[in-house]
Amino acid sequence: MQRSRIYWSAQIIGWTIFFAVNFFLPPGKNVLTANNILYHISLVPSAILLTHIYRLLIIKKHWLKKTILTQLLVAIVSGYVLSLSFLILQYILNSSIFGYYNRLSLIDISISLINFWFVFLVWNIIYYFYHYLLNIRRSEFNSLKIQATLKEAELHKLKSQLNPHFMFNALNSIRALIDEDPKKAKQAVTKISSILRQTLSLERNKLISFDREMELVEDYLDLEKIRFEERLHYTFEIAHGS
Repeated sequence: MQRSRIYWSAQIIGWTIFFAVNFFLPPGKNVLTANNILYHISLVPSAILLTHIYRLLIIKKHWLKKTILTQLLVAIVSGYVLSLSFLILQYILNSSIFGYYNRLSLIDISISLINFWFVFLVWNIIYYFYHYLLNIRRSEFNSLKIQATLKEAELHKLKSQLNPHFMFNALNSIRALIDEDPKKAKQAVTKISSILRQTLSLERNKLISFDREMELVEDYLDLEKIRFEERLHYTFEIAHGS
């Protein structure tokens, strides 16, 4: 939807500015009659119609997926075809609708053909270049998405490797404490149940609050403290946000 809005806005604004400049510059170039003004106004939808039909052809023929050299050749040839079609449309508008016709020499026709060929070539370059940049952004996004997926897979793999090891050590420590210090064993069971509850919550929600993350870390360290006793000491240094 946004790309379609950009396309139509660029079409209407771009062609309106082009034909307005072409009409008023240089001063005195065109006579300010109602017929002449209406004729030049009609050139805007004419150019939009031709380029839009050409755009539909680009999409149908998948020219945006071709090589840059192929796209350049298409732009050159289609610029000429669009220019010729536009001049024919001008002739129809002049003679049939607006009721006047100026006989042009072969030189004048050739100059007009070259001028509009250049205009439509510029349109081609802008259109293809815009989609080239769009494809680069899409490729970068897909690349980042793939990297994120791989990182997530690595984290899940690491979690699956660490959890059994952690559980094995924790249960062994609790088993040893049951006879030596039942109170600590009870505390250790409470901590490990809290850790398991938090871990199950993490499986459902990929994002958790910082406070909950710190609770999980503290429960883990408390459990390890019960296991290692005086061999483990830790402190928290947390910078508060402004």
